[in-house]
Amino acid sequence: MNVTKIIVKIITTIIVLILAQNSVKSQSGFEPVSASFKIFPKYDSDSPTITQFKSSLSWPVLIREKYSVLLAGSYENNRYKELGFPLQNRTVQSVSGQIILNKPLSQTKNFTAILNAGINSDFEDISSEDFNYSLFGLWSKFSNTSFSYSYGFAYTRQFYGHSIFPFFGFSKQLGDKLVLNFMNPIGPVILYKFSDMVTYGFQGNYSSGDSRLSELQDSRIFVDRKGDISFFTDIGVTKALVLNVTTGYSFLRNIRVFEDVENSSSKWFNLKVDNNPIFEKESKGMFFEVGLKLRFSGNK
Repeated sequence: MNVTKIIVKIITTIIVLILAQNSVKSQSGFEPVSASFKIFPKYDSDSPTITQFKSSLSWPVLIREKYSVLLAGSYENNRYKELGFPLQNRTVQSVSGQIILNKPLSQTKNFTAILNAGINSDFEDISSEDFNYSLFGLWSKFSNTSFSYSYGFAYTRQFYGHSIFPFFGFSKQLGDKLVLNFMNPIGPVILYKFSDMVTYGFQGNYSSGDSRLSELQDSRIFVDRKGDISFFTDIGVTKALVLNVTTGYSFLRNIRVFEDVENSSSKWFNLKVDNNPIFEKESKGMFFEVGLKLRFSGNK
């Protein structure tokens, strides 16, 4: 099996957890509410049109001197038009929630634990097979005001079985305006603060979204793997409200459908789903995104 596919499959499962952790303490500040709409127009006559709506909500529910607890939730809706037989038009959705425990260990060290549970499905019917869950531990070190790094582990229960693995990320501020953020290993970001109200960014991303289809589709697994680069602008409409405008190019968009994995609850590091898809569609091209988020000042 292609080693790159294995690595991407493993790392992708922790993206939502990393994003949740960053909402606790990040250089850009605390972002309790966000929503965005993205469109991938048809690249050619054989490619689908894809639209995506995403929203998230998070808020601290318990704040103590020695620890804090935050609850977070997210929703994502992906619509695929003209996929081709037998899927034609298809909508898959994701609903997830996180409980986040944040505990300072010292003035320069921090520990974060995250419990994540969610449903990834076409929502034509719901069963226990549609649920995924993860447990995540992160240790952070702030060496000085301009450099920080994090390391940890993640356990995940996906459609394919169980996985546990380590990871590492870092963030470096260069001067007053430039930040290199590699906290997400497969979603690095370069930020440039043009002014107090405008920030430019360049991001690379390589990810995979997996959903289970309904029993009418034999509970098959729908996999959307994508790789892209993008340029975005954050514009402060007010001190707290931020408008995000993004344009980018998807150099990889690979949509596949696989047969259900039997007895996945007893399997560890089971990645056989990457073999022998019963449906496959390739696509690429430009995409556009616009979003709004609330942001409160963090440590800078």
